[in-house]
Amino acid sequence: TDSVYHYTSLNGVTWYRVFIQSGLCAGDYAGIAKVSADLPTVAGVISGDAVVCNGNNSGKIVLTGRTGSLLHWEMSSDQGNTWQLLPANADTLVYQNLLQTTLYRALVKNGTCAMVYTNTLQITVVEPVTIADAGADQLLCNTSNIAVMNANTPLSGSGIWSQVSGPSTVRFSNAALPNAEVTGLQNGSYYFVWTISNGTCANSTDTVKLTLDKVVSDFKVSSVNECGISHYHFVNTSHSAFGIQNSVWNSGNGDTLLNKDLDLSFTKEGPQHMKLTVTSESGCSHSIDAIYKVLVYAFPRANINAIADICKSQMLKVTSDISSKDSIAYLLWN
Repeated sequence: TDSVYHYTSLNGVTWYRVFIQSGLCAGDYAGIAKVSADLPTVAGVISGDAVVCNGNNSGKIVLTGRTGSLLHWEMSSDQGNTWQLLPANADTLVYQNLLQTTLYRALVKNGTCAMVYTNTLQITVVEPVTIADAGADQLLCNTSNIAVMNANTPLSGSGIWSQVSGPSTVRFSNAALPNAEVTGLQNGSYYFVWTISNGTCANSTDTVKLTLDKVVSDFKVSSVNECGISHYHFVNTSHSAFGIQNSVWNSGNGDTLLNKDLDLSFTKEGPQHMKLTVTSESGCSHSIDAIYKVLVYAFPRANINAIADICKSQMLKVTSDISSKDSIAYLLWN
């Protein structure tokens, strides 16, 4: 019956009216009052955490479970020290081409209730990976079956070696090291890839070629001896996993010859020097030196010792006088 009515704990919309009567007169209702009780603001939850690559990225953040109106979105690029308002009030926010790690949140208000912020969501921006450099191609000549790789050390991301091809399956001491040691190599060509990745940005790869070759220079020599001259035939027996590209002969007298095999003739005997250098198709070289003895058989000289004048029917005795460096095989009298 008071002129003031106090209400509490209303939920939803409530209508009020008051009945007034004076004495014995007929009563009547006064005007109707509407009281709306808004539900407390529920900001909801935003989701869509991501790790993206610097400058080349896009994605969306979604707000769900809110009670109230979405007033606006906010973003911060300094870990929440300052916030920038975004003129958007849809439950889905699209971002693109972020250059640094960015925080997002949304502000929600229901009716006359207090404004409430959502949780804070972080989009982490990482730098693109370091450009991969597998190092220069390597040519390993007449070495063991071990090689050391020479790639660059990534400043962003991490690297890993992998084998693309080769005559054998190799082993890495630690495939994550730029200077990993490779074992199990055989003669032939190998290709390896150095890949730098960070799990977010595009990978960077580079390929290096490793060639292992064993070149052996060798030759055989044979001779044909005639009187006063000897002919020597040099047969090139050099070999390589890739084949021999060229051969260079250097004789003791300073001559340089480019034949595969070689023929030399001598009229004087004595020790001679020969050097053979071969280069394989892979580019590896090897040399061999040899000292060989030249033999030259000289013409023998023969004289007949006899009396110059004799009588008819007189017996004549003759003897031979032979001069030769070599032993005499036989004498033929005519």
